[in-house]
Amino acid sequence: MRLIDWGLAEFYHPAQEYNVRVASRYFKGPELLVDYQLVRIAKVLGTDELFGYLHKQTRKRWEQFVQTENQHLVTPESLDLLDKLLRYDHQQRLTAAEAMQHPYFYPVLNEQTISNTDTKAI
Repeated sequence: MRLIDWGLAEFYHPAQEYNVRVASRYFKGPELLVDYQLVRIAKVLGTDELFGYLHKQTRKRWEQFVQTENQHLVTPESLDLLDKLLRYDHQQRLTAAEAMQHPYFYPVLNEQTISNTDTKAI
């Protein structure tokens, strides 16, 4: 899994509207895709049927995506991190700093802390 694409990175300025053509399609936040694609579709097809369709869909539990081939990679922490990163509403989504402090990364953070402590002791 890639977490970021720096290819077309821009500085963030509050209240500035950004072009949806930033970043490659695979790395766009859902709110960029929704604004760009869904609004255009709704302008053609209308919203009545769209809202009816959306209300039929339920959020899938991440455990449903665990299969024999990937179950050795899955931990409760990894599923929790995915759940907190994959949100439509960017206000509910973890920031990069928050994500890096998630328990999923504790083994790496603990390893770095031990490594830094060992280096200072020398």
